[in-house]
Amino acid sequence: MEFNWDLDFKVKLFKEHLEDGGYERIKFKELLEGLLLVKCDETGKVIDETVNSLVRSAINSYVGTLLDSPSTDKSFLSEYKAFIQKEIFFNQTNIDTVEDFEKIFAELHQKPETLFRGVDEAKYRLYSSLQRLWIERKLYNQEINHLDFIKKMIDNSKNEQGHILQKYFSNVKFDPENDLSILSFLQHYGCPTPLIDWTYSFANALYFGAYKLQKTLPKREIDNYFSVYYIEEKHLRAGDEIIEAAKEGMQRLKPKVEKILRERMQKANVAEAIIDASITDDVVENVTLLTHGRPLMATLTKVDNIISSPLLYFSEIKNDGIISFHLNNNLNIVNQQGVFIWNSSANFPIEHIARNQYDENEQEDYSFSNCLNINKSLRPYILKRLKKLGVDKNFLFPDPEKIAMSTLKNTLRHFN
Repeated sequence: MEFNWDLDFKVKLFKEHLEDGGYERIKFKELLEGLLLVKCDETGKVIDETVNSLVRSAINSYVGTLLDSPSTDKSFLSEYKAFIQKEIFFNQTNIDTVEDFEKIFAELHQKPETLFRGVDEAKYRLYSSLQRLWIERKLYNQEINHLDFIKKMIDNSKNEQGHILQKYFSNVKFDPENDLSILSFLQHYGCPTPLIDWTYSFANALYFGAYKLQKTLPKREIDNYFSVYYIEEKHLRAGDEIIEAAKEGMQRLKPKVEKILRERMQKANVAEAIIDASITDDVVENVTLLTHGRPLMATLTKVDNIISSPLLYFSEIKNDGIISFHLNNNLNIVNQQGVFIWNSSANFPIEHIARNQYDENEQEDYSFSNCLNINKSLRPYILKRLKKLGVDKNFLFPDPEKIAMSTLKNTLRHFN
């Protein structure tokens, strides 16, 4: 996004600041008197001569603060005050018309291997739900260890309602000791976790950004927009490394499994010719998977093991069926085409951590992802557009009871 750094642009930003509580923080009478002298011509352009040196200094000082990233103080959730501040982390495009929207929709609707996230306020930073809980509840002041909190939450989930989650996971052949799978389940049913929802669908991300919009009185230009972020998955450190580590571990275990199979068949007095014909590489691999696959993945995805990775993304979209994170453990994630980004920090948002990692490599012109800031006035048009594609609340948040009742209703209707 390009900005025109003229006096009018700076005055607009300073005016937003003043109307958002800035007046009350001014302690100098001379500055207030100088602000009253600022005038505009008939076109709305600021008359340069009416801006005295004190006012000009105050304007420049404030605008200078927007060239730094928002505070990451652990005691509050920071927000972007203006698009120029958000530009530190994102490549931004503002969408203000139907024509602009349709153009970008045509470009991104079927964009492959790209992650999207819709957020209902452009000013919000990319915090996880657990970070919001951690900061809003001031848990950082209670001498609670962040990792211990996550582990205790996972343990508690397994004990709820007669250990139902453990039973369910076991019945569907998921490992109840797989922390990542447990967190995926909790995330989709409203429990705060270190996972942040993204999707492979631009349409889904648009709905998530638009459907909860609240009517509020905007104080700043950025308040008039919601956002959809998108990033090609190749730019993220993938949890695929864990999958590869698991596959390597399985290969190392195969000789041991083959030896055990052979010894058991020999004890059963099976002929060596039959043993040799039976114990094929495919058989050994399948037995290794059945006996060691789930426990190995459960070990690799333990929170204790992944907490040292600041950011990771986990997806089942390319799962080849050999070994899995077991993220697809609820109805929501299927239609949502869900994918997760893991954030191990208690208070730093994704874009802040990613930028710090990038700076360590001394690379310039960094942007975590692309960002569409979409004017909230387009919400009715967008939701109507998505509805025609079948993307609505019922699609993205399927209700098992509604599925059952609708099935009965439609069956009765069919037979009149």
